Amino acid sequence: MNTHNMIRLIATFICHSLVLTILVAQPITTVKYEVMIQTADERVAEGDYYNALDWYRQAYNESKATDLALSIGYAYYKMRDFKKAERWYSRILDKDEDNIFIDDRYAYGKTLRSLGQFDMARQQFQMILELSADEGLIELSEIELAGMNQVPSFAQNEDVLVSFASETINNGTGEYSPVQYDETSLYFTSFQSRKEVVLDGSEKNYEAKVYLTQLSPEGYGKPKALGIKINREDYHQGNVTFSQDKRTMYFTRQVIENDLVQSSTLYESKKGDNDEWGYAVPVKGINGDWIVTQPAPGELFGQEVLFFASDMDGGEGGLDIYYALIRGASLGQPVNLGSTINTKGDDITPSYHDGQLYWSTASRPGFGGYDIFSSTWDGNRWSIPVNMGNNFNGLFDDYYLSYNDDGTRGYLVSNRPDPKKKKLKSETCCYDIYTFAIKQLNIELLVGVGTMDEKPLNGATVQIADLTVYDEPRSQTLPEEYRFEFDLFPERKYRVIVSKDGYSSDTLELTTNGIVEDKVIRKKVLLERTTEVDQPSFTIETVTINEPIRFDNIYYDFNKWDILPESESDLTIILNLMREYNDMVIELSSHTDSRGRTAYNQDLSQRRAESARQWLLDRGVAPERIIAKGYGESVILNKCVNGARCTDEEHRFNRRTEFKILAGPQTIEIRREVKKEKPSGKQSIKRLKTPKITLLKNNQALGVINEGDKKKVVFDFVNTGDSDLIIELATACKCTEITWPQEPIPPSGKGKIEAIFDSSGMEGQYTKTIDIIANTDPIVVEAKFTVTVKRRP
Repeated sequence: MNTHNMIRLIATFICHSLVLTILVAQPITTVKYEVMIQTADERVAEGDYYNALDWYRQAYNESKATDLALSIGYAYYKMRDFKKAERWYSRILDKDEDNIFIDDRYAYGKTLRSLGQFDMARQQFQMILELSADEGLIELSEIELAGMNQVPSFAQNEDVLVSFASETINNGTGEYSPVQYDETSLYFTSFQSRKEVVLDGSEKNYEAKVYLTQLSPEGYGKPKALGIKINREDYHQGNVTFSQDKRTMYFTRQVIENDLVQSSTLYESKKGDNDEWGYAVPVKGINGDWIVTQPAPGELFGQEVLFFASDMDGGEGGLDIYYALIRGASLGQPVNLGSTINTKGDDITPSYHDGQLYWSTASRPGFGGYDIFSSTWDGNRWSIPVNMGNNFNGLFDDYYLSYNDDGTRGYLVSNRPDPKKKKLKSETCCYDIYTFAIKQLNIELLVGVGTMDEKPLNGATVQIADLTVYDEPRSQTLPEEYRFEFDLFPERKYRVIVSKDGYSSDTLELTTNGIVEDKVIRKKVLLERTTEVDQPSFTIETVTINEPIRFDNIYYDFNKWDILPESESDLTIILNLMREYNDMVIELSSHTDSRGRTAYNQDLSQRRAESARQWLLDRGVAPERIIAKGYGESVILNKCVNGARCTDEEHRFNRRTEFKILAGPQTIEIRREVKKEKPSGKQSIKRLKTPKITLLKNNQALGVINEGDKKKVVFDFVNTGDSDLIIELATACKCTEITWPQEPIPPSGKGKIEAIFDSSGMEGQYTKTIDIIANTDPIVVEAKFTVTVKRRP
């Protein structure tokens, strides 16, 4: 592939996001070996690694050639399926004692670094420095090693929380250039497809488009593609942004052939008096026979400018960042930002906020992949670029950073793994939109641990998990202390688990929703001394062929098929068995509860079985050794059949995965942890006396009101607990003003939550939720009301 086409391939969002599958007419099994390799190489030259992989693997099945194994590894590496790339690279390069394939070690090192195997990655880069004759690879390896050395010195950004934006807007094939237009409108670019796009001649209107989603207290609304004034068939639209006055939309239209960007032209659309976007026209002044992409408005020398990325002649190398003055209907002469900002590689996705330029590059020392950098404009020159540090950046690609107007929140795009993201080809193949928030409040959790007679209990372990973003839990064990402190983020829900050897564990949940001032949340947890006789920690079971074995911990949330973190311990047992008995073939069967339609449950259980199977495949188990089978609701283990009243925990008991041996060993031994029963006659977990809010009438209907009217709703409640109730906060949407009792309410005492709903600017039916935050367990009680707002006659 020539350098210019490689730049075009890497340069723009479109080739990072679209997973194109081009159907080949001739059956692959009838093609000669030499033609397979030639076809695969041609696919690679066109950037089509998905189809190249099929040809390489078919050829490898015939010859088992070493160079083909490396080509397969490279294809997986370019597809960002690093786990599979590592498996193919390692089988060759880990045995290459004569260093015949030295230059292949760069991609192998990048792969290992993405997987967190830093020592092995460092070895690969060091070997290139010592043995390779390729100056380009030597320079790139020096950057990787410098990044690995500098990462500990980068900002840790503990006050920055990055979260997966939403399953509503993020789909399988990639999302890009998120820009919040105002408080309720988010524009972005997407294919909005849950599967790869197959170019077989029957596809229609598959190109990337600019989408708009509306934000509300309930989350992101369903994205809607903009009309034909912006989105045109036969073009890929993307890189949307807006002028400072929000009256001009900038975006790009691109033409792609054989997965290569042939042209990328900058367009603009003006907002009319009717608040609708007009027909887009090419921007005058900077378009030409080169790539123009990723526009971003900013300010230099007191004038509004447009930053953008381009590979026009005269740059530092690859894509460079330029700016041009905005002069009415056209742009001024493009100006390269120079070597302070630009590198020999690609410098992409610029954005500007409050005197700071942000962009991404893989050609500076960083965490790995594309990292986000920043530089400050002092009125005369740009400062030395600074890596934005942890959370903003990680082991994968991070770019398209954009701030909201107040600079406390924003968006970025990344292919980092996340439990909520849709895994099209692998967990890191495709790009999704993430939000970030910079903590402005000082919210502190203070947990005191004691015994049941309320004496301090030193040496406990307190673990806190963020239930909103599913970050790694934080844990503290303080041998000589009984008080534990944790910093919390606003608008989050947390679970706290307190444990100590010889004592029963306890769990509580809390939320920081609605907290708008600095606050210390104090919680006291009392643990009960256990009196159980010590029992063996593990049991060994003998399992025979075709005997179904149920694992207690492989469960699923209702209507979901994602593997939960607590399921991984039992899946790990199965993984270890597959490694121990390397000829064993198993069936993984999944079961649902009885809720929902029978046909839907059958499909859901199949997806769950496939999810468990994929977990094992991702860890190296051969596909032919696992058969996934969904049984739907046909095998219920308790009373919770159709029509029975059951708790969610009772239903959850039926949402399980089992396995049985189909071939291989006739018997195996399974070693797994024994679950201790609770002592009879009493609960193993006891809590302090607690208050309880019992609403006398929830889910109230306010009926129909005219737009602009206000309506009052009152929720009467009783403290049915056994200690004083203290309501700390009651909060809802901005459209609702709430008052609540300020004094403690004793047991059996009564109170009122009063809310005034303001319907200004609304039309339609709404359901609003009031979160009542108190010293209860759980900490949040919800009160709801519905209302229909109609337009005034």
